[in-house]
Amino acid sequence: MQSGSRNDLRLALALAALIVVLAVVSLMSGPATISPGQALGALFSGEGPEGIIVRDIRLPRTLLAVLIGATYGLAGAALQGLLRNPLAGPDVL
Repeated sequence: MQSGSRNDLRLALALAALIVVLAVVSLMSGPATISPGQALGALFSGEGPEGIIVRDIRLPRTLLAVLIGATYGLAGAALQGLLRNPLAGPDVL
């Protein structure tokens, strides 16, 4: 394995971990403060008011944000490849 591909793998893993951490932070943030342990417990058990808040309100918001971000990234990469311009983005056209 070459050093460049090893660094690319580390960067990809670090960015994936950052996405997971920010998703958990998104599940915690809102008018009702929920700790990380409560947010993860409510996500998997779904019991109590924390479960309702996390599963019915915050989880769809978080999943939608992650999917929209991934879509923007794919659209930007596709346009950069299609136009062969590293500065091209989905908002250019």
